[in-house]
Amino acid sequence: MNKFCDYDDEDSEDSHYVDLSKNPERYTGYTGNSAWKVWKSIYQENCFKPDPKFDKDFLMHPNTV
Repeated sequence: MNKFCDYDDEDSEDSHYVDLSKNPERYTGYTGNSAWKVWKSIYQENCFKPDPKFDKDFLMHPNTV
């Protein structure tokens, strides 16, 4: 569920997408819990989820080979 905007506003002439790989996270001047919540939502709700096959629980430790 999107907590921050209506899905209908994506078709608005005023809306635009930002490629976060071209506009990386950096110091914005915002601090505290509110800033942390914003970045947490960005990472959790967008395409920043790691591939499970690379999860540490699925990898073999080099010493076990």
